[in-house]
Amino acid sequence: MTIDIRSAGSILQFPRYVWERPRRGLFQTLRRMLGVAPRSRQQLAAVEEVQFPFAFSVLPGAEAEDALNELAGLRSECTPIIFGKPETAARTHELRLEESYESLLTSLDNLDLHRWLGDRSSEFTQTEIPPPRGAWPTESQPENGLYSVRRILAPRDFEPEVVIGLVPTSEPALVPLRLGYGNWNDCPAPAVHAAFARRWNALYGAIPVAFAGDIVEYRVAHPITDREQAITVALEQFYYCPDIVLQGTETIERLAASLLRARYWFFWWD
Repeated sequence: MTIDIRSAGSILQFPRYVWERPRRGLFQTLRRMLGVAPRSRQQLAAVEEVQFPFAFSVLPGAEAEDALNELAGLRSECTPIIFGKPETAARTHELRLEESYESLLTSLDNLDLHRWLGDRSSEFTQTEIPPPRGAWPTESQPENGLYSVRRILAPRDFEPEVVIGLVPTSEPALVPLRLGYGNWNDCPAPAVHAAFARRWNALYGAIPVAFAGDIVEYRVAHPITDREQAITVALEQFYYCPDIVLQGTETIERLAASLLRARYWFFWWD
């Protein structure tokens, strides 16, 4: 595979879309009532650009995972990360915290992850939102693919273009610090992301491979094979990212079942 790597600070172009307003009038109102009116469509409003802070490549979503492996071998001092389609990559850059990398690294050094989990558990108890429990599902499919390279409304289809950036750190767990990723909505602070990344890497060989807007994805070298272990990790992941349960699997047991033998982990913050 030949990969064109653009230098840090190069211009990344991305489209801005607007929704086409439906036509008005009695005839169109009747068509909408009958369910035969054309659906709203997105129209290209402009092509914008941003100076991307890392070296990067733009390539088809179907080639992204192979490119991750190749780029990791080409630049050992960097960690290749999928940023999603170009407009998502630009939005991820816009979410970046202004705090310095050195300051975030100090926050990581001072963070007690076990205490953070205990505080998080108490916080949910006080708000009367305990981890939702249920029966173990009779059927479940493990996550064995990346969402960040696929179309949201048609997940079987790959994005025509995705951005892979080369983040300057040889330790993947430190990527969220380099990105200044987190501390918006219920998304944890960068140091918390990094602490979990270190923990999950030590236990399961899991490394973050995607920071695409509000999506984070991991690739898992040593998938979980034990049910009790899966429940323990599911509880950790619930406190880290409640939306994957509250707006996704609905119970800890369903999340745990999806983690069994899964080569990928998916997180999303609304």
